Amino acid sequence: MKNNVINIGQSKNSYPTDLMTFSEVENKYKIKYCTLYKYTRQLREIPVYTKGGLKVREKDIINWLNKGFVPVRG
Repeated sequence: MKNNVINIGQSKNSYPTDLMTFSEVENKYKIKYCTLYKYTRQLREIPVYTKGGLKVREKDIINWLNKGFVPVRG
């Protein structure tokens, strides 16, 4: 007989616990929405999560700022 049990534990689609919306990042770190959008969706420097709207990890934002954020025009 074939085992059809699905393991509901950790899956590869699990989301981090420190997700922030773009407006939360804007309020806390003073980074504009359009700048976040450019670095997440167009330049792909910051990973973005789309479950429930556009969200980013706070850890990724802090690492990105520590690397030396330089605004890109265009």
